[in-house]
Amino acid sequence: MSYAVFQKTIDRPSRNALKKAFKTVADLVDIDAATVAKDAYGVIMAGLTGERADKLSAALQAEGVPTEVVDESKIVPLPPQKLLHRIDCLPEALLIWDALQRPTGVTWDNVVLV
Repeated sequence: MSYAVFQKTIDRPSRNALKKAFKTVADLVDIDAATVAKDAYGVIMAGLTGERADKLSAALQAEGVPTEVVDESKIVPLPPQKLLHRIDCLPEALLIWDALQRPTGVTWDNVVLV
């Protein structure tokens, strides 16, 4: 089984906090921390064994970065993205135009992210 370490907040962890935490896990080095720090929002690291994920999570929490270990099989993937060229936000629905300029309404309960 693979596990991922998720942040519990949307605050970007400092590179120093990541470096210190990464030193506690075998095979992780400073360059890994620098790479992760660039896009450290949400998932800190994935594809870890349970033991490594727990160790990294504990080390990050000791550095003031609240995290949670999640079984990767339980992570629900986001729906596929759609690139839109024209939309309009109405109270009852999101109005989307296709390539032929035909509008289609999508009710708000079916919208995940705009």
